[in-house]
Amino acid sequence: MSPDSFRNVWTIAKRELTGYFNSPVAYVFIVIFLLLNGFFTFMLGGFFERGEANLNSFFTWHPWLYLFLVPAAGMRLWAEERRVGTLELLLTMPIAPWEAIVGKFAACWAFLALALALTFPVVFTVGFLGAPDFGTILAGYGSLLKDRTFMGASAVCGFSSAGAFAYIASASFVFISQYGVAIEHFGWLFGSVAAGMVIASQINGRMPHRIPLWKVLRVANLTQLGAAIVLLASVLTGAGGLPVVFFSIFVYVATQGFVFPNGSTIAMMRHADMAGTASALLGTNQFLIAAVGTAFLGSLDNPAIPMALVILTCAVVSTALNYLTLGPRLDTPAH
Repeated sequence: MSPDSFRNVWTIAKRELTGYFNSPVAYVFIVIFLLLNGFFTFMLGGFFERGEANLNSFFTWHPWLYLFLVPAAGMRLWAEERRVGTLELLLTMPIAPWEAIVGKFAACWAFLALALALTFPVVFTVGFLGAPDFGTILAGYGSLLKDRTFMGASAVCGFSSAGAFAYIASASFVFISQYGVAIEHFGWLFGSVAAGMVIASQINGRMPHRIPLWKVLRVANLTQLGAAIVLLASVLTGAGGLPVVFFSIFVYVATQGFVFPNGSTIAMMRHADMAGTASALLGTNQFLIAAVGTAFLGSLDNPAIPMALVILTCAVVSTALNYLTLGPRLDTPAH
């Protein structure tokens, strides 16, 4: 990146980050996020009932909170420009489109990092109640980060989930605004996609145990890749219209019912002695990766195009990581 490009990206990022806090919206988002985070960790997560000073409940609920916070923070980046009429002014400045996109993404990422950093009281609470050996914990994280299989499987799940998150964040805009689906019918489409993932996860749990996990995961990744290619082709050319778009999305999201359980099992199967640390890092990897794509949604007037691009990119990366990090050496006849 040239000095001029870096300066442009920095200017856009600083402008966007300042814009977050020039209105009460950012403060409201962060406060609600922190309150819900504490409620789910200590109340619904059964923190005190467990009798163990760990962060399992925190990492269990954290990705789901980001599922709502990340789209709320990212979707405004371009929509606000159009609303106040500054998009045309921004595009006429001596700034390349990719510099504007990267700058806005960096601002959104910094905002989310701030929200994450403000959860530090949870860590301090665990440290006060349980007096854990943080040196051992950090050493455990280090061994996990060096494990090719663990990092590969968690990244495969993370990028696959990012595509599903991109659909969830864009579904209403795509189906209602772009394809004219009636509001009263949108719920049926959205619910049927969710039902597909539930059914797929149930089928996955009843598959013969002799089928290696890595084979199931690879077929699922390839299926998602095919669905993503068909989706982007339909969105760009208009071929097939709503039926093809819906079918492609249904296949991609439903297949997540095979990707997530098998990928998580592969990542965890060699780390039973440090399951808590491994599950914490697994959840963190997945929600950080899944949060990336949503910042690019809404960057075009046609909401279906960025959604399809994000889904295809995630499918390509997930499949590539599958071939690079997983394979026959993981032959394990257990689900």
